[in-house]
Amino acid sequence: MLKKVSVHDVLVGMYVVNAGLSCCEEPHLYSVEGLITSEAEIRAIIADGYQEVVIDTDRSMMRTSVALQHSRDDFDSL
Repeated sequence: MLKKVSVHDVLVGMYVVNAGLSCCEEPHLYSVEGLITSEAEIRAIIADGYQEVVIDTDRSMMRTSVALQHSRDDFDSL
């Protein structure tokens, strides 16, 4: 299942998909397809100004329903 989430909710193990949306229409949507493999990668996505990503919960290597319960405060404490 595809879900659009805030970059502040992204965790290592989530699989980002390219939703096929134009960067002109969705300039704040990160769309480089692949598995998120490190906290540094997440920090770089945020630093580049992206606000949302589309993840594939079936291809993610974690239980995203549980992972999405983490708040931004949880992310900042990592």
